[in-house]
Amino acid sequence: YISAITYAKVNDTEYKGGKGRKFGKVAFNEDGSINLDAKYSSDGKDEPVFAEAGTYTVVLKADGYPDLTIEVTK
Repeated sequence: YISAITYAKVNDTEYKGGKGRKFGKVAFNEDGSINLDAKYSSDGKDEPVFAEAGTYTVVLKADGYPDLTIEVTK
């Protein structure tokens, strides 16, 4: 499932296109757990996916699978 992700939304931030396809590699560890320290590099700076402590609503879309909505608490 993780390698089939094409789109993700974390609260109000959308990851689509290339960022959506890379979301699984960025936001999940090799064992399938969520990487709470995940960061995207954009314009030369790192942008954390889960910036502060709190609860995040994550919507995932993956080719060949139903959409998935989960809550992540940091």
